[in-house]
Parts: sequence; structure tokens; C-alpha cells
Amino acid sequence: MSAAPTIVCPDCSGLTFSVSRCECASGGDRLLVDGGDYADEAYRDCRICQGDGSVVRSCLWCGGAGVRRAELVVTVVNLDTGAADSTRIRPGRIDARRGPDGAWEVPLRPVVDRLAARVGALDVRGIGPLGPEPDATLLWLPASWRPELPAGERHRIEAEALARADHHPWRVLLGRSAAAKDDPPEPGRHLGWLCRLANLLHLDLVVEARQRAGLVSWNIRLELPGSVVPGDAYQHHGELAAAVAATTIGSATARLAESGLTAPAYTVRSSLGMLSAPETVDLAALDRRIRADLAVPSDVGTFDGRGGFDVGAFDGRGHGGLGGGPAAQAVWRNGYWWHTPLREGEPGEILHERDTGQIVRWTSTGLLRVVEPPEPTWWAAPIRHRDCPDCRPGSTLRRCTCCRRTPAQPDPDCPRCCGAGLAPGWGPCGTCGDSRRIYPAVTVTVTDLTRVTHRRWQPAPGEQAVVVGHQPDGTPIRQLREHYRAASLAASFGVRPEDLTHLDQPGRQPLGQHLLDGTVTYAGGPACCGGPACAGGPACAGGPACAGGPACAGGPACAGGPACAGGPACAGGSACCGEPAGRYVAEAGRGLPGARLLVLAQTPDVPSLADLIRLVTGLDLSLVVVTRDHRRDDTDPSRMHGIRWRVDLPPRPDAPCLDQLCSDQSRPDVPRPDVPRPDVPRPDVPSLDVPRLDASCLDAPCLDPPWWPSLPAAVADRVTHLGAALRAAVPRAPGRPVPLPRFGVPAAADAAPAGSPAVSGPVGGPLVVGGPVVAGGPVVVGGGVVAGGPVVVGGPVVVGGPIVADGPVVVGGPVVAGPVADAPVAGDLGAGDLGAGDPGSGELHRALRRLAERHAGQVVAVRVDRAGCQFWLAEAAGPRALTGTSTLVNALSALRLG
Repeated sequence: MSAAPTIVCPDCSGLTFSVSRCECASGGDRLLVDGGDYADEAYRDCRICQGDGSVVRSCLWCGGAGVRRAELVVTVVNLDTGAADSTRIRPGRIDARRGPDGAWEVPLRPVVDRLAARVGALDVRGIGPLGPEPDATLLWLPASWRPELPAGERHRIEAEALARADHHPWRVLLGRSAAAKDDPPEPGRHLGWLCRLANLLHLDLVVEARQRAGLVSWNIRLELPGSVVPGDAYQHHGELAAAVAATTIGSATARLAESGLTAPAYTVRSSLGMLSAPETVDLAALDRRIRADLAVPSDVGTFDGRGGFDVGAFDGRGHGGLGGGPAAQAVWRNGYWWHTPLREGEPGEILHERDTGQIVRWTSTGLLRVVEPPEPTWWAAPIRHRDCPDCRPGSTLRRCTCCRRTPAQPDPDCPRCCGAGLAPGWGPCGTCGDSRRIYPAVTVTVTDLTRVTHRRWQPAPGEQAVVVGHQPDGTPIRQLREHYRAASLAASFGVRPEDLTHLDQPGRQPLGQHLLDGTVTYAGGPACCGGPACAGGPACAGGPACAGGPACAGGPACAGGPACAGGPACAGGSACCGEPAGRYVAEAGRGLPGARLLVLAQTPDVPSLADLIRLVTGLDLSLVVVTRDHRRDDTDPSRMHGIRWRVDLPPRPDAPCLDQLCSDQSRPDVPRPDVPRPDVPRPDVPSLDVPRLDASCLDAPCLDPPWWPSLPAAVADRVTHLGAALRAAVPRAPGRPVPLPRFGVPAAADAAPAGSPAVSGPVGGPLVVGGPVVAGGPVVVGGGVVAGGPVVVGGPVVVGGPIVADGPVVVGGPVVAGPVADAPVAGDLGAGDLGAGDPGSGELHRALRRLAERHAGQVVAVRVDRAGCQFWLAEAAGPRALTGTSTLVNALSALRLG
């Protein structure tokens, strides 16, 4: 393996560090600074530079190495066969072309097409941030680059351009052997489907256009009626059709919870019939209407709701001479489109504390609708909320925990608040989720995107709650009746309870176990004497005359004792949320938009375990599936239930990148003391002491307890974060090359451009090859052919001439001669005993579940890579290998699971 080309880091000139102006200098020598100002004056009390104005930092771009890798690798993997091929992009091997703007660039499409042909993939797509779309630009070259430049000068410029792109050195794209059968829907029909979905879920569908600097960007989202307009658009598309085509259920609901945090809360009319919606929306007409609204001055409202609008005064693009506002919307509600421009609201201030100790003041201006559409017809009764007693508006102060104990008085010796009763908090308020609201009722909406069920959680006085367990501190855990158990709704949609996820949260987060089982931790109990004369004694939990004793839970005269749960005169005690059912609903409604719990009842549409096995085989990574069976905790509501899963894609135990990994493998920016550095003077700064991992630690997979409730959910999470696995597999030392995985394809010489044959032309004697044989033209051999790997083709191949061998042919796999043949399917785990359609994933899954059942309560795992599979068990002394690395059949036989 040849070393990767490197250059001296252009950002630190090889010094491994940089001297830059401190952040405090932007605001000047003031405590309170404006966010947009720049004064170039140091803050005398700065916590970072101590008033000097300059700071020395390890170079961010080279990680303190002083040199940077000038290399990119592009890989295409066929998920149907596991075949993978890669090519290196290095100085001198760049095929640059002029782009539409006249600049020189390296397009990705020719590289992808060449690799896809070798692996037999037809439908190749990028996978989010770690693999761009095939039509993207792979590399931009500076304006000084010219193809007629001398080779040395040209290669130097190319090396600098490659080094600038080393933040993402490994680009991976996935493909299939057959083209996708499902064509993307026509944009007009797709928007019609979104309208019907909004009707189904009782939400608004908003089509929004914003204009800035003469450009219009489009955004489409679902939101609750009365939601605030987001300060920035979640997506930016130049055309309405492109915005519609890119809108998925995930992108449409990504901002729903954030924008609807203070939306009005209403119960839903579940008996309301389905509203009408068009099968296809006329995008051209909708585009013209919204652009016309953009041209209307923001202080003019001449709208009749769903009626027409005279666009005769505007040109074809909807722009006239009226100036126009910042944005315009079309809102689908009650079965009609409602149009309105947006105007700027009152400016507001946002204060932020810098690490320098300064306070930065930002001024933001929100957007407001000029005309509000009529109220939704699906609104029923309003849900009255009360203010959260534990947080303060406009600040991060929270009620201190010392005030939530009996008696409810601040503790003068409290280390958090020093007796003030308020202490700084981190993140959203734990009581209300920063909505400042505590709801007594919640509407639960469960859907599979084709049908829906609305259920109202609104407890009545005296709701039964059975004690089913206790927390470690002895606090009882109570379970409500089936009506309040979300798991009871799963069967009607044909899914398992663990497949119920939050619709309005990114990442398909599963519902909490307490929502599925209807359990709540509640300290109150039938200790109240509750007599007519009770005025709040130590045991009183809410008698008619109780005015808030230590145990008062809300009698008619209760004014807010420490355990108050909401009597008619309640003024808001820390435990105020009703009986157990009231506490349960208040916790369920924490941070919900408009007291709506939106649930998606759908099995995740993710690659199968078989696809993952082929993927890691092609990329030469490892697949680790971790599971834990909690069957022994089924009767304990304070512990996890069911079977929990996690999927990891770490590098192989013997991968070159592991010899420099520190214990935190997720931090690619940790400087390495053993990275080669240029021979230049360095300042007298202490070196980082980064420990090396012991080889025995690298051999064992991570066996931390898993948490995902199902294997598809764990796979979905890992696919979403696949980029972290690729970054961990790239060696941190700049001199080490990026991995170049190949599997199931003819080998290509690393030094030659991708696609050139490794063997070509006549050979007079025996031919000995250390890997697969590649026939780029006629190969005539006068002696034996010995190949250390199979002669493989990724699809139909036309060989330039016949292969003639006078001696014996010895190969490590099948020989394919003449037209034909598909490449061997990856995923046989070293045995060849797994089928092509499902490479052992079904049997592997079943074996892992049986092993987890045998070791219930302990973490078990299996690691799969090109060498085979290996089972592991977590014990008190550390991970223990249950089997050696072998075939699946041999491993199951050793575990007596066959």
C-alpha cells in the first residue's frame, strides 16, 4: 500500500498551530456587544486571551499535523451483490472539465458511471452527507489551474484543491443491480397527496415562498394552526416543483414541534368526515398566485381567502412595480387554499453569553401573516392550560430542586441556588419543555399515513391507577387503564408497539415505555382524611377545607401546597397536576405542540440486515449487532422491557486506521502526537498525551447496553449516521492512504487510472497473480495460470480475446470465461453457506435472539466481516468471545444453536 500524497498545510504553513484574533476583539472592550458589530479591540477581562487580543490554537484544518492528505476516494457498492469498486483521485489523475459557469471542476458522474459498470449497478444514489448525488461536483479547481500548465505546477494546484476537500475524503454511493421500479411521483400529484395527508392528520399544509436579494426560495411543511412562522426556512429550493418533489413526511414535519410550541391547543373532532382534497394540484397556477402575493406590499391585505386574485398587473413571474413583502404563503386548510403575504413583526432581542465572558445581543425580526385563514373546522373544545411553575420566561432560570421538597422553601445551604430558589438550567425545562404550559388533556393521533385514529387523554376525577411497582427510592409506580396505553393502538395498524414512533421528531424516536404501558411515578395515595373540617394536616390530601398542607393534593380550598395536584383554588404547587392520571397526562404533554401527540405506526423502511452485511463486506468494515433480552424485568416497570438492539459499523480489528485511534473513536479532530510533522521550529507548548489502545481492547466490539426497541429501528439509526463509520475507518495520519475497498470485481492497478486492466497482452510463460485476474484484452498464457483470488465479473463481460492456457489453471474461486456471469454474492461470512437473496441474515438474527434469551439480562453481540462471524458476551470482567472467527454454521454449531 503506497503512501498518500501530502502537502504542507496551507492554513498553518506547516507550523501545526495558528495565531488568530480572539473572539472578544470583534465586539470591542465592552461587556455588552451587538452581534453584527466589529471593533477589532480586545476585551480587557476576556476569559480566553486575558485581554491580549490574540490566541494560539492547534490548527483546525490539519489537526495539528502540519501536513494534509491530498487524496479523495470514491466507492460504489452494489447492495444486491456486495460487489464494490473504488478509485483514487490524486494529483495528476484528475479529469477536469469546464462547468456551466466556466470554472474548471471534476464532475462525479463519469467516475460513478465507470465504477457502477464494474460492480453491475444501474440505480446509483448518494447517501446523504457522506455520499453526494452522482450528478454533483466532486472537486472544484482554483481559477489558476489550466490544462496547459507544466505538470509540476498543475499537480501542485491539484494537490492544494484536494487538500481543501480532505474534510470528507471518502465518498460512498450505493446502487442496485436493477433500476428502481417506482418512479418519483409527478409533483402535482405528490402535492395532492400532501393535501390529503394534512386533512387526515388535522394539520395545515403550508407552501411558502421567501424572496431575498432578488431570489425566491420555496419551502413546504406541515404545521398546527396558529403556529409561529419559523425565522428561517428548513429547506431552500429555487422552484416550486423541486420543493414538492423533495418533500417527504420527515422533512414536512421537521419543524412542526418547534413552530407549534405555543400554538392554541384544541381537542379534535374525531367524528368529522374526511375533507375533500384534489388528486392533482395545478402547480403553475399555485406558483403564479404565490408570486403575485410576493409582489404585494406587506401592509396591504386584499385577500378574500380562497377567492381569486387579479394578477393582471403583474408580469409572468408575478413581479410588479409594488415592491413586495418578504414572503408569501398558501395554506391548505378546511379543504381550500388560503393565500396571504407575510410582513415583518416587531424586532426582538436575543442575548447570548460568549466564552469570552461578553454578552452578545442579536436583534431578530419575525414574520407574521397579513391575513389569518378561518379557524379549522376540526377544532373542538379548547384545552385550558396553566403556566409552568418551574421556569421563568425569557431566561434559563429554573426552580431549584431544593424547593420541590417538603416544605417548599429554598434551602439557604443549597449549592445550586444558595437559598434564592432559582438556579440556572441547561436545555429545555424538564416540566414544560419550554412551552410554559402544562396541559390537563392531550390528543393522541396515530397514523400509518393512510388512515388515522384520534384518542383523547382527558382524565376524569377518580381515574383508577393500580400500583405495579416502585422506584428505587420507594415511590410507587402506577398503571392507568388501557385507554391511556399507547401500545393498545398498535394492533389496529398491524404493527408492534415498538414500531410506534414520534411523527414530529427527527430520527424516528420511539415512544417512551411509560407511554406504551400507561405508567406514571406518583407519590400521592389514599392518605387523606378528607373530612369537612380538615384544614391541611400532615396527612391531608385534599379535604373540603384544606388550604395546602404538606400532603395536600388539591382540595376545594387548596392554594398550592407542596404536594398540591390541582384543586379549584390551586395557585400552582410544584406537584400540581391532578391525580395519577393527571400527572400522567401532564408529563405526556410536556413540550407537545398544541397538546397533540403525533404517532407514526409504521415499520421503518430501512435496508435489511442482508443489505448491511453486503455493505460492510464491500467496504471492508465490520458489522456488530448488539442485543439484550430484558425478559427478567418484565414485571418491573422501572426497568427496560423487551429486547433492545444496537447496530455498529466499526473498522475491522486489523484495520490500518486502528493503530492510532484513541479511546474516543468519534472525534476525528483529536491531534495525534505520533503523526509525522515537518521539520520546523515549534513553540514551547505542552504536547497532548493521547494514550494508545491496547491490541486486546481493539479486538473486542463495544458492548455497551443497547436501547433501540427493534432491530429495524437500530438499523435506521446506523444508516442515518453511516458517515461516522466512514470517518472512523480513515487513518488519521495524513501519510496513510484512504481505504480503497474492492470486492467481487476484477482488480485494478492502484497506480493506473480507474478502469485500466491489470493484465493485458500476451504472456510468454506462467502467469502468477496474487489476486483476481483482470482481462482487459486477450490474455495468451504459455504456462499455468495461478491466481490468488477468483476471476470475477460484475455482470456480462466481453473479453477482448480468448484466454488460452496450455497448463493447469488454479484459482481460489470460480473462473468465468466468455460472456456471462454475475459476480459472487458477498455475505457468505467465509463459508459459502448463505443464500444470495438473504446472506444468512435471517439465521443470524434468529441465532442472536436465541443467544440473548439464553443469557437474559446480559449483552450479547455478533461481529461480521469478510473473515467470518464471531459471537461475544459481556461479563463483569469484560467482553468474552464465545466463538472464534469462523463461518456461521461452525459458530452456531459451537454455541449449540444450530
